[in-house]
Amino acid sequence: ALPKVNLRTTVTAIPDTATAATIAQYGTQSDAFAGLQRLAGSALSVRSSHPLDEMRKKHLKETLSLTRADIDASLAANKTRSDSEKDAFRKFVTGALGVLEASVDSGHLNGVVESIPGGEDKFTTVAAFVSPGAAELTQILPLLAQAGKGNSVQMNLEKVGDVDIHKIQIAEGFISTFDKVFGTHEDLFVGVAPQKVWIASGSGGLDKLKTLIAAPVQPAVNPVVLRIDGNLLPWAKLIDAVAKKEK
Repeated sequence: ALPKVNLRTTVTAIPDTATAATIAQYGTQSDAFAGLQRLAGSALSVRSSHPLDEMRKKHLKETLSLTRADIDASLAANKTRSDSEKDAFRKFVTGALGVLEASVDSGHLNGVVESIPGGEDKFTTVAAFVSPGAAELTQILPLLAQAGKGNSVQMNLEKVGDVDIHKIQIAEGFISTFDKVFGTHEDLFVGVAPQKVWIASGSGGLDKLKTLIAAPVQPAVNPVVLRIDGNLLPWAKLIDAVAKKEK
């Protein structure tokens, strides 16, 4: 059997601090993904049902604002995109960050991640999170097709329960970070439900996404605010493969 490492932490907060206020909220909010089982073969399985106090909400919203400002600066300096493309991407970014901000404003970071190795440097990843502003994505996803040559968006590809699944392909070089994380010429699937956002990439991403959406859950209060299960070997192989490519 492969060696295993278990790490469990216990924290006692100093009274009347932000940390104490946060810990007092543990186990008080319903986890929308409670009971969702780890996918077979997953090398990274994350579950978050973490409350946010006012200080952490403020800091996260400041981070989102800085992200928006950084993207605006990059667009202003870009000499290859047209004004209409810049405007479409700026509107998309504003809307996408708004969906994330709505999640922060809810005071509860509730989400899941499953990542399954599919080759030397390939992973299929599915993630989901709760956001009261999720439905806004339906309005802004088409903007990506207008934001750069070679981008494509196929709306309403499939539907599973109350989740509408859309397909996106981002042109190589449009977002360098996207190329590094998801690869080039890769399909990205985005599922939109009234209160949830689902995202999948990689080989068989659509099937894995549909499997996770359809998996039984039992929403309930969860005293565990963050759980991470992983297998390190596939990630070590990925790092090694990436390092060899960049030599």
